Amino acid sequence: MQLYKGNQRGRQDHFLVEGYLECSRGINSGFELLELMFCPEIIDPILLSKLLQNIGNQVQVFELDRKVYAKLAYRDDSQGVMALFKKPEIKLLIMPQR
Repeated sequence: MQLYKGNQRGRQDHFLVEGYLECSRGINSGFELLELMFCPEIIDPILLSKLLQNIGNQVQVFELDRKVYAKLAYRDDSQGVMALFKKPEIKLLIMPQR
């Protein structure tokens, strides 16, 4: 996955996070969630339910089997969930010199 390579992340307008805490922080911080991917064999159903309650209908949700999830996951301890967020646009305000 290209988002794991540092030189590619800078060129993309998305970023990938793994783990329940990281996903919930991204959602609660107001980042635009594009996709949520989970493996039901790994994730705690209560944690999954909490995440699903906090996302909108426009978010794509993918249920992955263990083999597919293992191919996508970078971390060993990602708790069976990862999310794709849109990078926020950062605009700098340049003040006129006096």
